[in-house]
Amino acid sequence: MSKGKRAFGLSLLLMLTAWACRGSPGTATPVSPPAPTHLLSPTSTSAPLTPEAELSRHRPLPPTWTPTPTPSPLPAEQACQGPAGPAGRLAYIHGGDLWVRELPTGLSIQLTRNGRMRMPRWSPSGRWLAALYGEAEVQIFTAAGKPVQTLPGALFRWSPVSDQLAVRTPEGGLLRVVPGEAPQTLLEAGAGIQEIAWSPDGRWIAYSGLRTLKGEKDVYSGQPGARYAFLGRIRVEGGRPEELLNAGRPSEYGLILAGWSPDGHALLYWVDPMFSASLLADGVPLWALPVRGGPARALTMEPMLLYEDFLAPSPKGDDRIAVVVGGYRGAWTSKQLHLLSVRTGESQVLFSGPYAVSSPAWSADGTRIAFIAMPDRGDLAGGEEARRGLLQRRLFVVDVAGGSSGPRWEQLTDDPAYRDEYPRWLGEWILFLRLDRWDRISLWTIPASGGSPCWILERIDAPLTWFGYYGHLDWGNYLDVWRPPAP
Repeated sequence: MSKGKRAFGLSLLLMLTAWACRGSPGTATPVSPPAPTHLLSPTSTSAPLTPEAELSRHRPLPPTWTPTPTPSPLPAEQACQGPAGPAGRLAYIHGGDLWVRELPTGLSIQLTRNGRMRMPRWSPSGRWLAALYGEAEVQIFTAAGKPVQTLPGALFRWSPVSDQLAVRTPEGGLLRVVPGEAPQTLLEAGAGIQEIAWSPDGRWIAYSGLRTLKGEKDVYSGQPGARYAFLGRIRVEGGRPEELLNAGRPSEYGLILAGWSPDGHALLYWVDPMFSASLLADGVPLWALPVRGGPARALTMEPMLLYEDFLAPSPKGDDRIAVVVGGYRGAWTSKQLHLLSVRTGESQVLFSGPYAVSSPAWSADGTRIAFIAMPDRGDLAGGEEARRGLLQRRLFVVDVAGGSSGPRWEQLTDDPAYRDEYPRWLGEWILFLRLDRWDRISLWTIPASGGSPCWILERIDAPLTWFGYYGHLDWGNYLDVWRPPAP
């Protein structure tokens, strides 16, 4: 292995170790998780906690109170009434099945009855809807709900500019699919493809992957079958794939694609240190790799959690991305909203103070970002204290074009009965989900300029509980909205 690769691995471990030893100014200092055994010095006399002990420390405890057996329904006067409201199309998972609804006044229509649907996604034009069935099948429907096509697939992404899909097959291949037409194979089964992302102009599909080198020994186990991690891209019409980065042969760490910079000049990715799920769970820095050549650069010195809704590219095609920065797996502490420049690496804090931020989402004109924030009270660990803390999540909007005075933010909601989650823009309205203390999920909307929220769906039946994964819930598995183009 080259000295450069050894130096990179050493610097990455030093960065992670240095971060674990520092606090976050202006916020309550979280309880640091125990250092992994492979980072302790050989002469250390303190025995580290086992993974089982670490997980048990964070496992949610039984509530100390007795909930009301029959929670009251949502207030009828808070339901959205009349034609005023957000215009668009809603797709959601209820009871494991796929439903659609025209906004603001349409009726909900059930499309499937198999109980195993997830991850609904509208095409750019709104004419098509795709979703995953189980773990290995993609189903495509018209906007009216007519089934069109079924494909083998474990992951899919719509092009940002046209109605075509990139599909990762269960065997690690890559397909390009136009609804109703035969799929085109871009990369054969066994290519090791894991994450995929379209370039902003729709001309390239980037991917990260992991292959097994049967004739070489793994770095850590010493057994045959070394791992080889890589980043690459391929033209949409096919052709020879381009490998842009690898982690050595054999690889000492993994590479995980996060997406593209909004201007299409760089790939965004995370480094998986030592192929360790435990280290990844506490976050790693975000990196940028120029696609036309040049060295990779860390965009965040602090770690960030690897959630799709913690990273939001600007919709205006510039180089800005909104990122939730802060390590440690608890989504309830040490999470700040930053605006990053991919080209320069400059970072601006958009929302500071003793809060923990999640789920930034841009308005269509690129001037505002909606997000969720709650008071940061350190490591809530689990149990009733964590549940009460998460019930303080509220919806905010920040104006990123705030002028000389800097970004201006405004709190839009403040209802102690609900925990607000996952904002989505529809014109000058913001849709968001709410969770109450009985784990009932409802969908609401509110004017972006402020006002009284009203509910659109009284109940969404999804297999989610309040704890999720240390306070984070994967709402993208259960909801998507399509907004018509601005006139």
